[in-house]
Amino acid sequence: MIRPLVLIGVASTILLTACAHHPASVPYAPWELRGTIVSVHDDQVRVRHKSGQVVDLLLDDQTAIIGSEGKAKLSMLTHGRRVIIKVEPLADGRGRAARVQVFGT
Repeated sequence: MIRPLVLIGVASTILLTACAHHPASVPYAPWELRGTIVSVHDDQVRVRHKSGQVVDLLLDDQTAIIGSEGKAKLSMLTHGRRVIIKVEPLADGRGRAARVQVFGT
């Protein structure tokens, strides 16, 4: 009888630990935005989602910009370019563009 109780205890501990992978201090997970660039100014890019909503994102020196042939420069981010952006939510409610994949010419 003790053996099944030990197994239940171990299984419960594993399940509870597996469910605790997301820290409470990080309320949002990274997400993907698909849209068209509206504008780029200094450290900010504005992207229009197909719903019509415009999303403002921060760009920094850690933002990876990827073109059709691999790593690209910030100058590829121009009005009308289609993009897929991995967005990392920041603590202050803004979003940071972690990775920008650029499509089209």
